[in-house]
Amino acid sequence: MRQRVLKGASILALAWGAWWTFFGIASGVGEGIGALGTVMHTLPGLVFLAAAFIARRWSLPGGILLVAAGIGALWFFGYLPSRLLSITALLLGLPPLASGVVFIEAGLRESIG
Repeated sequence: MRQRVLKGASILALAWGAWWTFFGIASGVGEGIGALGTVMHTLPGLVFLAAAFIARRWSLPGGILLVAAGIGALWFFGYLPSRLLSITALLLGLPPLASGVVFIEAGLRESIG
């Protein structure tokens, strides 16, 4: 059961990172801002993907990184504290927070024994 939950958290985190990477590329290309602008739009998604991959390898530090990425994204894009319950904030912040908590819990269980 625990492995299925951890696998679900991995899929959620990777899908979240992949979505925002795709969104950054599509935004950059759609806006016609050139290669550098497209890379700048894609950087948040790549950071999100990196956090997801780190969490798959090292549960506790990766989970902490996912939670930090989720909170950081909400803060950076202006959803903290006033618009936290908007649908965009939930789509931006809830997946990394939920999967991060699962990875933290798994990492703590591994370290305890």
